[in-house]
Amino acid sequence: MLGIALLIYLYIISRKQIAHILCSITSKDNDKNNPTPIKNDYTISYGSTDSPHILTVFFDCESIDCVIFYRYVFPLIRKRWIITKQLHVIFIPYPLYQNTLTFIACCEELTSLQKRILFETIMETDQAPLKLVENCIISLGYPLVSPTETVTKEGLGLTTTYQFETLPALLFDDQQLSAKEQETLIDFLEQKMQILQINHNGNKILF
Repeated sequence: MLGIALLIYLYIISRKQIAHILCSITSKDNDKNNPTPIKNDYTISYGSTDSPHILTVFFDCESIDCVIFYRYVFPLIRKRWIITKQLHVIFIPYPLYQNTLTFIACCEELTSLQKRILFETIMETDQAPLKLVENCIISLGYPLVSPTETVTKEGLGLTTTYQFETLPALLFDDQQLSAKEQETLIDFLEQKMQILQINHNGNKILF
C-alpha cells in the first residue's frame, strides 16, 4: 500500500511540475522558426478542425477595431466558410490592457462553451472599457480570477514570435496578412478558398 501511495504522490507532483513549466514559458525561448505554442486554455474556436484552411485572429477586449471585426466581418466569414466547413477560425487574446489579462485568467477556469459565451458577451456588450470584462464575468455567474504573473504576453509566448502594430491581427494558414489584405479580407478569402463539392460518387472535387 505504501508503494502505491508513493507512486500516486510522484505522479501528482510530476503533473504539477509539467503544468508549471508550461505556464512559465516566456518569449526568450522563442524564435520565428520555432514559436512557442499558445495554450488552448485561452483560445476560442469556430468551425471544424478538419477544415482545409485556418484563420487566426489576435484580439484585445478593449480594441474597438476588434469589436467591429467580430460584429460586422466575422458573421460574413461564419456564414460563407465556417458553416460550409471550409475554414476553421481561432480567436487568440493578445493582451494590450488589463481587461484581456482578466479574460485570460478567467478562461483557465471555464469550459470551451463557457469561454465562447464569455467572449461573445464581451464583444457584443456596449460598455466603457473600465471593468468591462469583470462585469461580463459577474453577469454570467462565472468565477472572477485575478491574473497571475504568468498571464502576460511573455507568459503566452507572444512577445517576439508575433509583433502587431494594430489589432485585430490576422494569420491565414500561419501567414500574417498585410494591412491591405486585412482591409479587403472577404475578397482575399474569396481568392484563397477552394470550394469543396461532392460528385455523384461521393468524392470531393476542388475547383
